[in-house]
Amino acid sequence: MIRPHTLLLLLLVAGSAGCGKSSKPTALIPGGSSDGWVQVASPGGREVRSLAVIGTSLFAGTWGGGVFRSTDNAASWTAVNNGLTTATPVTALVVSGTSLFAATWGNNNPGRVFRSTDNGVHWMAMGLTSLDIRGLAVNGTSLFAGGLGISLDPEGVYRSTDNGESWTQVNNGLTATDVSVLAVSGTSLFAGTYEHGVFRSTDDGANWTAVNNGLTAERVSVRALAASGTSLFAGTEVLEANTMVPRVYRSTDNGASWMAANDGVAGGTVWDFAVSGTNLFAGTQYLGVYRSTDNGANWTQFATGMPGLIQINAMAVIGTNLFAGSTYNDGWGTPWRPAFWRRSPL
Repeated sequence: MIRPHTLLLLLLVAGSAGCGKSSKPTALIPGGSSDGWVQVASPGGREVRSLAVIGTSLFAGTWGGGVFRSTDNAASWTAVNNGLTTATPVTALVVSGTSLFAATWGNNNPGRVFRSTDNGVHWMAMGLTSLDIRGLAVNGTSLFAGGLGISLDPEGVYRSTDNGESWTQVNNGLTATDVSVLAVSGTSLFAGTYEHGVFRSTDDGANWTAVNNGLTAERVSVRALAASGTSLFAGTEVLEANTMVPRVYRSTDNGASWMAANDGVAGGTVWDFAVSGTNLFAGTQYLGVYRSTDNGANWTQFATGMPGLIQINAMAVIGTNLFAGSTYNDGWGTPWRPAFWRRSPL
């Protein structure tokens, strides 16, 4: 993942100039607080990049450590990597029926899709050996994978209708095939791309149409997509005056048009969304989690108990528990470190 430092510098300088104090972020609060986030065990001490839920089991895809499972709300984790290549990052997880799918990629090596039908105990390689897979999505009985090509192999979106056994490229109309994320809203499938905005398919990936009305910047890179009720949200970076600027957009007409929905979000690029009832959560690049209770019209920071400088990579909800995988930083000259978080009740 590319982590631009320009916005980080601006945030720290602005904070220092605004209050006349040191820009070092607030210290990590041991154990969190009674009304905020609690730091819990990080799976294998690794950075979590993706999360998925089956019943009361929480699965975490990590950067270079494979997949871990927790059955006690992240109090403890068990590595579940039998048959899974653990040396490469797990970039995406998705559930389809009783199957759990994991996408892997790493260091210019081809990615693969793996499937488990026994709650992560065993895994089987499913294919797509030439794709840098960045997103997985399920639409009815179809499984989709999207990403970048490796070497001269084609990139874009692939579809499987036999539970991952075989795959077909489905790029008709997808004029920008550098896919960064996939999402489903109703019966529509959406693909976010690097620098070319959003595409939509209403026929199970057979055909695609660009849906960027309202995303008027010269370049729009989509980092996160999520459906909340009848609304679709996009976390983006847009090019404005030669600078990539983070923006959140909302569509209420199935992607036909978009409007800005980032009032109150000041944490940089949104990397992931999570939905629980009327609560919409946005995980940001630098300042933790933000929450909206009015369908994205307004946002407030929702990071009590977290350190002052923290990037949220993935979120998931089980009942009244909200989980977040992150990396955080104590200030200048210190490395980014993995941390995992739980907040309950929401």
